[in-house]
Amino acid sequence: MRYGGSVLVMVLMSFPVFMLLAFPVFRLFTKNTDLSIVASVGIGVCGVSASITAAGAIGVPAIYPTVVSAAILIYAAVELIILPYVAQWLVKAGIMSPATAGAWMGLSVKTDGAAAASAEIVTRYVGVDEPLRVGVMAKVLIDIWMGVIAFVLALIWVFVVEVRRGVASGRRPSPMELWYRFPKFVLGYFFTSLVISALIMSLAGSVYATAPNPVD
Repeated sequence: MRYGGSVLVMVLMSFPVFMLLAFPVFRLFTKNTDLSIVASVGIGVCGVSASITAAGAIGVPAIYPTVVSAAILIYAAVELIILPYVAQWLVKAGIMSPATAGAWMGLSVKTDGAAAASAEIVTRYVGVDEPLRVGVMAKVLIDIWMGVIAFVLALIWVFVVEVRRGVASGRRPSPMELWYRFPKFVLGYFFTSLVISALIMSLAGSVYATAPNPVD
């Protein structure tokens, strides 16, 4: 409740900027629009899952998200080693608040595990919980946009890009391609969230809520 609104605003400001800056750079070096889309979405959103989602949405070969995922994991390992220690130094120097350091970890370190681990390292160093809480919140709030981005990409590719590319062969993609390409695991996330939320609400007024450690 305290940080959710601010973190959501940061998320909505961050991933479009990441993607818009990354795409022309990748396009410059690879000369491949499809690969550049997969890479920019992977960098802009959450890493491996996002690159796989984008690849499925635009129907590219599996080698594209494989290469991008490998690069993201290597880069995340480097970030995990460096960024948390820079952040904790900035917090201790009074340049950055603990919550801001957590948001930085959540928005900058790719892959969920590395982002959470980075935020936890900052938390251990500064001695307060805000970096971990805000870092994980930022990563979760950026992850939920995967489905929206995948749908938009599929829409553009099915009705614009592939129509133009398929003119010579006379092939026009079917609207059902949108369903085929939509990442089904996003629906799994959504329904799992509904079940867990209902469970938590049902337990909120029970004896568990008054226990010494209600989360456990």
